[in-house]
Amino acid sequence: MRSPTRLATLAVMVALAVPLAGPAPARAQAPAPGGAPDPSARLLDHLAGIDRSLREISVLLTSVLDHQQVNVLLNRLQLKERALTPLQQAVADTRGQLDSLDQEIKRLEMIREEWERQRAAAAPGDPTPSSEEVEMRRLLGELERLEDRRAVLAQRLVEQENDLDRQRDDIRALEEMVDARLGLR
Repeated sequence: MRSPTRLATLAVMVALAVPLAGPAPARAQAPAPGGAPDPSARLLDHLAGIDRSLREISVLLTSVLDHQQVNVLLNRLQLKERALTPLQQAVADTRGQLDSLDQEIKRLEMIREEWERQRAAAAPGDPTPSSEEVEMRRLLGELERLEDRRAVLAQRLVEQENDLDRQRDDIRALEEMVDARLGLR
């Protein structure tokens, strides 16, 4: 539906264009009976002038519409680019969390490996203190919890990177549309 402002603008443009068309070029007019110019010929000339004006307005409005459509595409492009920043930040945050988890997992695995070496090196009859057993079970539980958390974060990272890729694809598509509208491609 057309807005009242657009209709008013169109009406003003038509009203201004008709007088600007000026008088139509003189055509050979057959004199009406009694020597007066034929009124229908004057009317036809005037209508031809209106037709030219309307065609010029049509060309102008088409140009304005093209510019507005390019502006809409540019605005969409800006919005997509703004949405890129939080996605990039989320990916960076998740990668940071994964790096921290990897370091902690590596630290706990080193402790577990050292404990297993000490246990293997101990004499077969040496009992392992129960406090060490309890601590090792706690450590193994923590290690399992961290590995589960890492799997969740790794999946989140894949989803975030996919979202980021989709956003970049949308931006490229919009850029191509703008370029095509501007005749750059």
